Amino acid sequence: MTKRHPVPAYLGRVLSPFGVPQGTCFQIAPGWLVTAWHVAQATFALGDDEVLRVDRLSEPGAERIGARVVAEDRKADLILLRADKAFPASARLLRGPSP
Repeated sequence: MTKRHPVPAYLGRVLSPFGVPQGTCFQIAPGWLVTAWHVAQATFALGDDEVLRVDRLSEPGAERIGARVVAEDRKADLILLRADKAFPASARLLRGPSP
């Protein structure tokens, strides 16, 4: 029997305006989320709202949280979001690209 690992509490889903998961995100500090630029842009293309909706991956559909884009790097395919409410945990170790 394989041991199942719980979903980390810092992972979330970026939702379309209709509540359909479009991609994932993760929290780097309370209320600060990172996702891929292409995920956010695809989500904005589905609606005219400037607020993304996210939820916790560990509890899909439990609570939708609003998040706004505060910085983006299209070349790196990253977007930084400021969420209206923090996830229960943040990622503890982040590494940049190797030289």
